[in-house]
Amino acid sequence: MAAIAAVAALPTAPSRETSGAQYDADASAWAAALNPWTVEVNAIAVYTYDQAISALAAATAGNLSALDLMALKGWLLGVSLDGTAIEGVELIPLSQATDAILGGVKLATLAQARVGTGGLSALTPETGRHSVLSHNPFGNSLLHVVDEKAAGVSGGAAAAGGTATRALQTERTAEISGGGLVWNLAYDGQTANFTVGQTVTGGTSGATGVIVADTDAGATGTLGVIAVTGTFADNEVITDPLGGAATANIAAGVQSANKVYLPAGSYWVDASVPSYSTLNSKAWLYDSTNAADSLIGTGERVSSGYNANARLLISGRFTIASGTEFSIRHYTASADVNGLGIATGVKAEIYTDLKIWKIS
Repeated sequence: MAAIAAVAALPTAPSRETSGAQYDADASAWAAALNPWTVEVNAIAVYTYDQAISALAAATAGNLSALDLMALKGWLLGVSLDGTAIEGVELIPLSQATDAILGGVKLATLAQARVGTGGLSALTPETGRHSVLSHNPFGNSLLHVVDEKAAGVSGGAAAAGGTATRALQTERTAEISGGGLVWNLAYDGQTANFTVGQTVTGGTSGATGVIVADTDAGATGTLGVIAVTGTFADNEVITDPLGGAATANIAAGVQSANKVYLPAGSYWVDASVPSYSTLNSKAWLYDSTNAADSLIGTGERVSSGYNANARLLISGRFTIASGTEFSIRHYTASADVNGLGIATGVKAEIYTDLKIWKIS
């Protein structure tokens, strides 16, 4: 497509401060240039309109040619870090950008960027600079699980010098494919072994769950299942597609294992648990599959003489090579009947709060 010619500059405009003869000459030249100048401006207007129509047609057909962003060198593309939508593209000059503006992402100068039908690609930082690319932990792939109890119900008793596995009972958000809150599906009368990774189905209820663990003691055992749909019934036959079969032994219903299951990958975790009047206290993320500490959280001295309460925090990144179950452990030096969280009596009580994002 041929480029439109540039609009010619107008001659010097006539000025009342010039002499009569000069004023006449400038005025005549100015007047003579106005008509061709108007034609050139109108031509640009027509050209711009035609380009807009062509761009709309190309966008509708999904046939956008690459857009060269070399002119944006020295700028940053603004991106929403809280998951909210932004209209258009925000350009932030590096001279004004700070870690606070960018949510902790290091500054960079874009040497080259091109946008085509496949989206933003070929980002090349200048030598000696840091790339602006960074994971966003507040995007999709979130697993959010809490210990939620009715108003007025305590988080539980703490033992002196004891380590408790914190309750995890409510799955608020489950976006990690192949991961989730683990439920214990006890069985007896097993006639064939179950297979991890298969879907177990209740013969009467039609309830289903994906098997992530099997504690098999022969005729009896317990399946760890995630992504449960429906309600398993006590004494119904449960089977998997590879022939596993037994009878559900869940008179009290399917119970939470107080664990979450994560497939292989890298993750970021943010978690907190309350501790009430327990003196020296500490929480950590525990690898239940491999019986090993995963992430050590903060420690607090929670006074027992002043009815003190504190939140113990766990945060950090970790990577696992295969599917793994995790729980949250909580050490308390002093015993208290409400040591794992004292109730407020106002709306639902939230005690353990666990958020995990899959970042790769």
